Amino acid sequence: SSTNTISLPANSAPNFVATTEGSQAYVLLPNLTSVGVVNTVGNSLSGTFPVGNNPVAMAETPNAQKLYVANQDDSTISGFNINGPNLSPRVGSPVSTTSPPIWLVARSDSQALYALELNGTLAWLDTSSTAGPDILTETSNPLIQVAGATTMTYDPNLIRLYIPGGQQMAIVDVSQSPPQYLAGGPIPTCDQAPHSSNCIPTVAPSSRGASDPCSLTSAQTLTVVAV
Repeated sequence: SSTNTISLPANSAPNFVATTEGSQAYVLLPNLTSVGVVNTVGNSLSGTFPVGNNPVAMAETPNAQKLYVANQDDSTISGFNINGPNLSPRVGSPVSTTSPPIWLVARSDSQALYALELNGTLAWLDTSSTAGPDILTETSNPLIQVAGATTMTYDPNLIRLYIPGGQQMAIVDVSQSPPQYLAGGPIPTCDQAPHSSNCIPTVAPSSRGASDPCSLTSAQTLTVVAV
């Protein structure tokens, strides 16, 4: 099919696009510390609005009424109400986080926004207020603090978050508040968990045949990279 090119300001370094709408999209312009509103009918930039330093992620609520931007260098989340091609800051915006926010996900009912922080902490905003403010809560559950996580995936059918990082994948039920940890974590080798039914079978190198190439190897640490 045909391809259209949308011109953006010079050296704006666009790095993220988000939309839930048919006629409008949003693009982060980190070198301009702003978010741009794109008219997807006319394929043009209709306006830019200021955000914090180094915006890295963005999420629009499914009802197309609110937009949120993660500002990594400021450790803040900017919130906007969407008024056609215009964005107006929500009351209390921006909201500060303990660790820099690096990923955002909006819940399918548009009543909550989830933020992954650089240190692996899951935080969430109550976005039910029409104008704001949005109240931020950061989890204190160590099982939901996934060190090394850089993204998370939202399941709109089961209303869950999947957060992979390091040797762990946390599965979090976000249909309730506060979010509840369901499962995840590293699957151990059976020599480390001999009484577990959920482990990776291993045979010690000394017990392997001389022709078995694994006799020269040792167990390696598993790393979760994506879900």
